[in-house]
Amino acid sequence: MACSQENTEESFVNEGPPPFTDEEIFAYAEEHQIEIPAILNTSDNDYAAILGNNELHQLYKDENDETVSVVQQIGNGDLEFGSLNAIIYLVIRDKDLLERGERLDINHESGAFSSELVQIDEDSYYTLFDTDRRVEGSVTGAQMIIYDARGETIFEQDLKN
Repeated sequence: MACSQENTEESFVNEGPPPFTDEEIFAYAEEHQIEIPAILNTSDNDYAAILGNNELHQLYKDENDETVSVVQQIGNGDLEFGSLNAIIYLVIRDKDLLERGERLDINHESGAFSSELVQIDEDSYYTLFDTDRRVEGSVTGAQMIIYDARGETIFEQDLKN
């Protein structure tokens, strides 16, 4: 008598739209004529974000797999630190901070982000931080600290929404 073994492994069913690909993000940027200093494609691929020169685009897919976006204008000051839903953005255009800054930390209740302060171009630094959707609504209470080469704090700012 032979025994048959059925495959009891259940197939994975993704109930939401498929994740974003890099190609889709770049196509959206091209269609909307966005110069791209920073891109964030979240670890769960539930959404993506593009930080342009003066705006932040948060991309989602609707039930028809079409890309929809929430766009937030950001200022063009020397330092722009803010949030859109679960995304924190930072743009530094201040020459002194760019010359003296070595590292930055962004601290929030959902986690922390550290980065070398590397200029994207000679005039600015851009970064995006994903709070992994551990934030209900918009981010508040985040703090950004910039350190010099000796590890001393040269700038500190709290996120105000």
